[in-house]
Amino acid sequence: MQIILVPIPGASNTLVTLDGDTLCVNGEAHDLSGEAADDEMTIPYGLDGALSTMIGDTAHNLHIEPRPDDPAKPYVEPDPPQVPTEAESLAALRPDMVAYRWQLMAVMGADLWGRVQALGADETLPWVARAAIINAQVIPRVSETVDTIAYFLGLTDEDTDKLFAAAAALVA
Repeated sequence: MQIILVPIPGASNTLVTLDGDTLCVNGEAHDLSGEAADDEMTIPYGLDGALSTMIGDTAHNLHIEPRPDDPAKPYVEPDPPQVPTEAESLAALRPDMVAYRWQLMAVMGADLWGRVQALGADETLPWVARAAIINAQVIPRVSETVDTIAYFLGLTDEDTDKLFAAAAALVA
């Protein structure tokens, strides 16, 4: 006969005995032999490791009670951390993105950059916006100027992030 006294945090000690094919947990007997084996048995949280060692293959019939710190809910493993998408990764970098004018010109190409220059001549825009579009040499991704340009060109935040990421990769 094997006898184990298992301390469980937040609960009293639990007496477990194994005599042949009979397992007793605090006096409640469970038959572990062949076809007469109990289909299921519930044991206190914390005993699963000790009982698996004692009774081997029949451990798959064990059901563990909820953790003592939250008896109303069974313990559930947390979900693994989610891997961010490319768009989420770029959005996280957005506050630190900066490009030089020549880098954006090179990435956007003649047609798209020509549309940006046309915005600089559009007198319906405030003069400060036009001045920034025409004269800015260092352009931060997070700025009213970039938001204005993106709006008029029909670019999404993701499109604009990709432009700035590509521009930052260029070296003179």
